[in-house]
Amino acid sequence: MQRSYNGRVRTTEILDRMNDCMKIREFNKKDFNGIMKISKLLHPTWFDKVAINFSMPIDLRIHKGYVIEDKRKIIGFVTYTSNEGKAEISWIGVHPKIHRKGMGSKLIKKLEANLKKIGVKELRVGTVAESVEYEPYARTRAFYKKIGFSVEKIIKKRSEDTGEIFDFAILVKKI
Repeated sequence: MQRSYNGRVRTTEILDRMNDCMKIREFNKKDFNGIMKISKLLHPTWFDKVAINFSMPIDLRIHKGYVIEDKRKIIGFVTYTSNEGKAEISWIGVHPKIHRKGMGSKLIKKLEANLKKIGVKELRVGTVAESVEYEPYARTRAFYKKIGFSVEKIIKKRSEDTGEIFDFAILVKKI
């Protein structure tokens, strides 16, 4: 293993080794605790109390999805539902220590490839709209835009956690 001039392992080398050990697969019941562990690490920045304590525990038992593992440890996940032939991402999360390393993109690519195989032509996702100034969701919107999503419409939504009404963007991508 090469070291940088200061003796530290280069980030690119760590990612190369991590990519060699990674696997994306369909999630199953046994993955529930690993997915929830990551979700709790993303609270309160991305997931609120209602999501963690109520919505996700139910949705993860109903929705389909994928996990990405590194050395058999879950480091990210994406879940989805379908209605009238249109798929929608319900939850996506990546361990916060490896944000912006391509794991979310890999999960979405896997999802899109499998949806395309069964004839799905559109993938949707909802997120906090641009009118809401909150840096973590600015990164979320930039992520979706980078991988080809665009805003279809903006709706008003009420937070189940705080009761606050906010703008919510429905994003769509042709696959």
